[in-house]
Amino acid sequence: MKGLCDGVSYDLQTRTCQYGVVVGVCGSATYDLSTETCVSGVVKGKCGSTTYDQETQGCCGSTVYNFDEQICNYNNELLNYCGNNLYNKNTQVCRTRDGAVINNANVGNCGSDIYDTGNEICDSRNSSYQVYRTVKIGYGRAVLQTWLAENMRYNVSGSLCPGGNSSNCDKYGRLYTWSAANNSVCPSGWRLPTGSDFETLIVNADTMITSYSQNRQSGANLKGGEGWSNYRFDMYGFTALPAGYATSTPSYNGFGSRAYFWSSSTYGTGANNAYYMVLADEFDTAGIEHMSAYNYASVRCIKN
Repeated sequence: MKGLCDGVSYDLQTRTCQYGVVVGVCGSATYDLSTETCVSGVVKGKCGSTTYDQETQGCCGSTVYNFDEQICNYNNELLNYCGNNLYNKNTQVCRTRDGAVINNANVGNCGSDIYDTGNEICDSRNSSYQVYRTVKIGYGRAVLQTWLAENMRYNVSGSLCPGGNSSNCDKYGRLYTWSAANNSVCPSGWRLPTGSDFETLIVNADTMITSYSQNRQSGANLKGGEGWSNYRFDMYGFTALPAGYATSTPSYNGFGSRAYFWSSSTYGTGANNAYYMVLADEFDTAGIEHMSAYNYASVRCIKN
């Protein structure tokens, strides 16, 4: 026998009419005839000539994919998960150690690692092969600076790990004396910033100011999202982390609450007191101060 659904006839054994549309009958369930099918009394998805489990799988164009492994975008392109990011295997590469997605045209090799030649550098000195992110800060101002967006991790004799814990070196970088920072830390093409470089950075990191003396929230804009308790916006990708500093004893201070970055500039006629930029958990401003060059602080290199 046949039924009639809004002028369309249908088989009463395998079809039914819902809201003027013919749908399939599968056991006690109904299904969409254009996108689904019935297999042994169970409604399955239909992807071309392939059936699939709609609870755990989807159809992208004519390809079945697993929800926990991939996603289908609006262009019917399958994207894979790379940590918390998504990437297209045909045009991009996933760096599994941190979930970074790199376009095929920008993939470079750094020892056994890969890096994005457009936004990162490879420091291959002594075959240590360290990858560092870079960031441009300026936003329309007269001076546009290019900085490393991570603290230097280059292991020179006498350098220390923040907080006195070796596990902190990978994330927070190493602490260096002023002499080491000036002579051997920055890779080729990069240098230790001057005090003026830091002043320019502070001005550029706060779009509301035109001079260092007007500094309002540059510190908050330069702080990374991790490690700090207060005033952390990381507006420009500088991602400063509170590595603190160490005295020559060594005694570790400010880890988890302050960041100190050496400059190449000195206070007075001698090198015993060197200028540095400081960010503190309790302030949203950034400061430039000076302390004994025999202490240990972080290094952020600026491009020549």
